[in-house]
Amino acid sequence: MRGQPVTLNTQHDYDISGGLSDGDVPTWDATAKKYKPGSGGFPIWEYDEFTVAATPSTTYWLSYLPYGINHVSRNGVTQRLGTDYTVDNTTGVITFVSAPTTGDIISVSYVTTAELLATPTLLRSGLIQFLNFDGITDADGASLNSTIPDDSGNSNTMAKISGHAPTVRKTLLSGHTVLQFAGNHGIIGNRAVADDFTIFQVFKASSYGGQNTYYGSAQDLYTTEVPGQADDFGTSIGTADFVAGQGKLPDVFANITSPSMDLTTWHIAVMERTKGNGTTLPMKIRTFRDTTGTTPLATLTENSGYSQSLNASTTASIGCVPAASEGFYTGYYACLLVYNRVLTDTERTSVVNWLKARYAI
Repeated sequence: MRGQPVTLNTQHDYDISGGLSDGDVPTWDATAKKYKPGSGGFPIWEYDEFTVAATPSTTYWLSYLPYGINHVSRNGVTQRLGTDYTVDNTTGVITFVSAPTTGDIISVSYVTTAELLATPTLLRSGLIQFLNFDGITDADGASLNSTIPDDSGNSNTMAKISGHAPTVRKTLLSGHTVLQFAGNHGIIGNRAVADDFTIFQVFKASSYGGQNTYYGSAQDLYTTEVPGQADDFGTSIGTADFVAGQGKLPDVFANITSPSMDLTTWHIAVMERTKGNGTTLPMKIRTFRDTTGTTPLATLTENSGYSQSLNASTTASIGCVPAASEGFYTGYYACLLVYNRVLTDTERTSVVNWLKARYAI
């Protein structure tokens, strides 16, 4: 199953004991991403089992599109269709009337034509920077020397800050290249946005920053921070949380404090900003901390209005402020996606799902 589950046991049961020929057994079509029924049109029994994670939900996704549900159980107790749960055969979504409890074991057996739920595709509308670390050509364990490509097609590449090159790691995240920052490293490139934007980051911090009040003085992730300057913005790791904000002398910020950020897992963090209309300046941050899909939300609002472009700096950096003078980050970093607009809830969810699928987090 997909979505909330953290422990997955999916098996394909081809019961050919009744004397069916090999032609009745489905075959996998890698191009279509689905099983093709055999000549007899034999259906597939599918079995999904998972353990409910730390933040239960009422909604879960089956691994395959169901033709019909045979049995659903929760801790061995049969769940009744229509009373305890509903199922959408067109999407593979099971919705429970009441959310399961953390640690519950949910089992579902069903018949399917074995068409996999569509692998998420990356939303490209408004994508202005896709920092693809898999394009780094340096060897595993080497200091970063090559340019990190921008796969959005907008040439917003990034490179090492001289004297502060992070280490390339190619075996730590499902076969994808990541950078390791060790408290004295940073990369830099053009600032891609200044007004409305949505920014996604994939990272795993190794330690917490010293404070939450000013995003540029903790451990910086993506930032355009110019110390002492208004009209800049950025994100950082604070005292056990994720912090985002912009400079308005003093800085205004939002942070997610509960639950404390887990240093043992990869995180997807989202920062979005709607340019002020003369009365408000909303900035929102969310973190998807792990495979549970937890979405804490913090909102920053400048009641006095602040419609300026956040363009104090022409550069943006990861791992420290662009001047490499403070805010050094300790941890790993895997991906940066920058959109030049605020995404809808559906669009934001699709990007998060794409990141989860890509990095298996």
